[in-house]
Amino acid sequence: VKGDKVEIRRNTEEEVKKDTYDIPYTGNDLKPYLEPTPWVQSEDPKIKDFSKAVRGGLTDAVLVAGSFTGRMYGWLEKQPSTLVPTALDAHKYRVGECLEHTVLYTAAARAAGLPARMVAGLVPVRGVFYFHTWVEVWIGRWVAVDPARGEWPASAARIRFVTGDMEDLLAFIHQIGKIQIQVVEVL
Repeated sequence: VKGDKVEIRRNTEEEVKKDTYDIPYTGNDLKPYLEPTPWVQSEDPKIKDFSKAVRGGLTDAVLVAGSFTGRMYGWLEKQPSTLVPTALDAHKYRVGECLEHTVLYTAAARAAGLPARMVAGLVPVRGVFYFHTWVEVWIGRWVAVDPARGEWPASAARIRFVTGDMEDLLAFIHQIGKIQIQVVEVL
């Protein structure tokens, strides 16, 4: 951030591979990002079984994050949903958009011992910025992953405004109309 300008940069796959570790993450510093919430039911047997099936025998945090990205992208049919989803809803109904992908990915990652947090912000689509949610996973640093778009690591075409649980992400929707963005340069 410099004055009223923000520079956004994408992490490359080579960069994220440097900081990896074997899951489960054992530090106490990220405990909130490993715990279940009413929205992220990472301790539920269905989510734990799903997480284990997606992870297979992988233990490397980077490989697990990438595996989860591809699986979440293909698991859910892309269509609007009328639910404010929990991870169990997303797993059961297998339809949705960014919220469903985000909450299911977060729950599966936490069930595997990979710290994950849900975020909301804006992404550009044909020159207009829209509400979107995605996930950040801890692989020695927070790295964005977008399971709704199948991006690991996620592209830099996103601006994060909120980190939190579902009610925090949804509360951001009321702020969107107050935000003004002008793209100055794209490299």
